[in-house]
Amino acid sequence: FSGAQMTDAQFTYDGDILQSVQIKKGREVRPVWSRLERLTPSQMIFWVDRFDSLCSIACEWSLAHALEASAKMTVPKRAQFVRTILCEINRLVWLTTYLGRVTQALAQQSMTQQVLVLREQIFRIQEELTGGRILPQAFDLGGTRRAWALGDVQKVKTFLSTWRMGWRRWTDLVLDDSLLRERL
Repeated sequence: FSGAQMTDAQFTYDGDILQSVQIKKGREVRPVWSRLERLTPSQMIFWVDRFDSLCSIACEWSLAHALEASAKMTVPKRAQFVRTILCEINRLVWLTTYLGRVTQALAQQSMTQQVLVLREQIFRIQEELTGGRILPQAFDLGGTRRAWALGDVQKVKTFLSTWRMGWRRWTDLVLDDSLLRERL
C-alpha cells in the first residue's frame, strides 16, 4: 500500500518496505523531526542513537517501535527477544553510571572504581554483541530473521554469570555502609 494516512504522520510504502515518514504535528517546535524527515526510516534509526551515548539502544528501539506500531508491523519473537536483551544490557550501563556518580559524590572512591569496572564489563559485552555499534539488524523495521552471530547467546550467558558475581561483591560493600544504603 502507498501513502497510509495517520493524524500525526504520513507513511509511504513500496510493497512491504517502509520508504518514508513525514511527521506533521509539532515539527515547527521540534527541529529534530524536520531533520529526521529528510532521512529514510532505516537512516532515522541510525541517526537517532546519537542523542545520548548512554541511551543509544533505547533511542533506536523507541523509534523503531514507534514506526512499527504506526505502520502496524509485526516484529518476530526472535527480534523482540534480541531487542529486549540489548535493552537490559543498556539498562545495566545506566545503573552502573548512576551508581558511579552517586558513590563519587559521596567520596567513596573505592566503590566508584569498582562499579566502573562493572560498567566496563557491560560495555565490553555490548560491543561484542553489536560490533562496536548498535546492531542495525536488531532495529530494522519489522525485525530480522538472524540478529546475532553464532555463539552470541553463549557470550550473554557467560557475561551474566560473571557479572552477577561482581555485582554481588559490589552490593556487599554497599550493604555494610549505612550512608550508602540509606541513599540507594
